[in-house]
Amino acid sequence: MSSRSSDPLVVGRVIGEVLDPFIPCVKMVVTYNSNKLVFNGHELYPSAVVNKPLVKVQGGDFRSFFTLVMTDPDVPGPSDPYLREHLHWIVTDIPGTTDTDFGKALLSYESPKPSIGIHRFVFVLFKQKKQKSVGPPLSRVHFNTRQFANDNDLGQPVAAVYFNAQRETAARKRYSVAGIKALNTIRVADTVKGKELTILIDTGSSHCFIHPKIVHRSLLVAKTQNRASIGTIAKVQRFVNDERCQGCCKEMN
Repeated sequence: MSSRSSDPLVVGRVIGEVLDPFIPCVKMVVTYNSNKLVFNGHELYPSAVVNKPLVKVQGGDFRSFFTLVMTDPDVPGPSDPYLREHLHWIVTDIPGTTDTDFGKALLSYESPKPSIGIHRFVFVLFKQKKQKSVGPPLSRVHFNTRQFANDNDLGQPVAAVYFNAQRETAARKRYSVAGIKALNTIRVADTVKGKELTILIDTGSSHCFIHPKIVHRSLLVAKTQNRASIGTIAKVQRFVNDERCQGCCKEMN
């Protein structure tokens, strides 16, 4: 199976709707509140991303500089994103091997406030040709990441990651404040006979905790599989964020 087909940026349509295909060559780590890592396709509560994250650039050296862009391509809603993209943050002149605290904020951080549906919030990292070479955008609204990169001679991205968020109900806010985590599920992405396939596997030991609304929201079809079938899937499919799935893989194998 093609590795491109299971790339979470492709599955999440970040490649195509926000970015052109690119080859990641620098590791970028995005962390909210010192302990919430951003993984592709994972959901974070808006109340957990109020404060700007720390973004570490694990590549280059002090003589190389990077620009970070954070954007929302799903405004006002994913079914009709006619205001695409909304710009949330730009930090430039970040020295290699450091983080955003060492860069210059061209545009201050604006916390996500999705109002309609599930929004993707995309972090894109570019390597600059030289220091102090990136200018500020004209506006946050109708931003275009590709055009911004072209206008500032940034070339293709060197890293990207995104998370999902949606409007919080009062109940969701209470769970978030209480420190209750989201459902412990694993998303598997690949293609079968040329068709895109996405599977959610619940890691609960005895009961299914995947709510039907999550299945519907993820555009999936709910089907019951026995343990042997899921084990076979786990062996042949490629997990997205597989570093978080080791326990599940061992259990099912």
